[in-house]
Amino acid sequence: MPPKAPTALLKPFSIALRVAVGLLVLFAGFGIARQLIATKPALPPKDNPTTAMTVGTILATRGDVPRAWSGYGSARTMNAVDLTAQVTGRVTERPAAIEPGLPIGAGGLIVQLEQTDYLARSRAADQFVAQALAELDSLDIDETAWTEQVRLAEEQASIERRELSQALDALERGASSPSEIDRRTKALRVLETQASTMRQQLERVPSRRDALQANLNRLRADADLARENLARTTVTSPITGVIQRVDVEQDELLAVGAPVARVVDLSRLEIPLKIPATALGYVRLGDPAALRPDGPGSNAWHGKVVRIAPEADPATRTLTVFVEVTQDPGAFSSPDHAGATLLLPGQFVVGVISGSPERGRLIVPRRAVQDGMVFLATPNDRGGWTARRTPVETLFHTSGEFPAIDRYERQWSVVENEAIYGGTPIIVTNLDVMIDGLFVEIPSGGAGEAGAGERP
Repeated sequence: MPPKAPTALLKPFSIALRVAVGLLVLFAGFGIARQLIATKPALPPKDNPTTAMTVGTILATRGDVPRAWSGYGSARTMNAVDLTAQVTGRVTERPAAIEPGLPIGAGGLIVQLEQTDYLARSRAADQFVAQALAELDSLDIDETAWTEQVRLAEEQASIERRELSQALDALERGASSPSEIDRRTKALRVLETQASTMRQQLERVPSRRDALQANLNRLRADADLARENLARTTVTSPITGVIQRVDVEQDELLAVGAPVARVVDLSRLEIPLKIPATALGYVRLGDPAALRPDGPGSNAWHGKVVRIAPEADPATRTLTVFVEVTQDPGAFSSPDHAGATLLLPGQFVVGVISGSPERGRLIVPRRAVQDGMVFLATPNDRGGWTARRTPVETLFHTSGEFPAIDRYERQWSVVENEAIYGGTPIIVTNLDVMIDGLFVEIPSGGAGEAGAGERP
């Protein structure tokens, strides 16, 4: 068996070596830590005003801020017509001014169809109506004559009846003969038969009049249809607008339903704007809306909200509001018009709806709010300013111009903190290195000259 003495000697040596290496690493760590501490950049002491950082500020301002919601949509006309042929015919006239892009007034001629057949049918229908009216007039004359004849026949029968009665009395006295009674009885029967016949003709007058009146009504309907078809050969624009397209040519034969032209009214347009669903309950009918093209261009149009969809879209989380724009289409048709200034149907636009203003809200640049905090410049006991980190509640963001606060800023946050009084300086620069309690310097002419702000 080999000796164990060398192994026993190596074990203490190994332990000692490990302890030495550990101590060496520990001392090296302490040395690096001391070096880092020694080279750490020193922050300016809070009680040393000579190291104050120069910052830009604005004065806390409260005012009325309109809430605004942005949306997008495509314009569409509220009045447009697609004209079609209502009768069959050949195009005999198409004015030279009937071309796409040209204006047309209400009642303006677009095309004229051949009228010969329709004119003849209209005249024939009018003649049939005149004949039916003559038959009614003749029936009125016959009724008057029959009435008079019935009256005369009844009077003759009444006279003959009295004479027959007198003859019967005379026969009883022996002053008359039976043959006289027979003659007068026969004459009375003839008169009564004539009166009955004429009375029957007179009683049939109302039914004959109804039949003639029904025939007259049918003929008048035919005449009206004939005149309407004659009028339909003249295709005119029912509205004032601009011609979008013309689908027919001179001498072209048109069938019923064939497209003729499309006329668009540019004076009233409607834009269904999709805005955030959070606007529901804030947007009201009549709220103003500013529209602009989705892309380069400085054009702008103004409208108002006329309708609001009752439901929001859960997929896009948007609400549809309908904005109506009124404009002068005459600018589009004038020789020196700028076409880009007119909003056209089908044009895609971005709109901003301004709701009721929020009253007495604190307005600050959007960049001044970081993590729900703003830095206020508060006066210290050394005659300078100290940055104080102050929490605020952001109500909403808006864009626009508030030159009384800042002439160049365009993006704003509307915040609330009742402890921030009007006129308090709010720091808006160097916010990336700003810390709470840092001494700051406000340049001459800045908010520093306004003091610490006045309580409302």
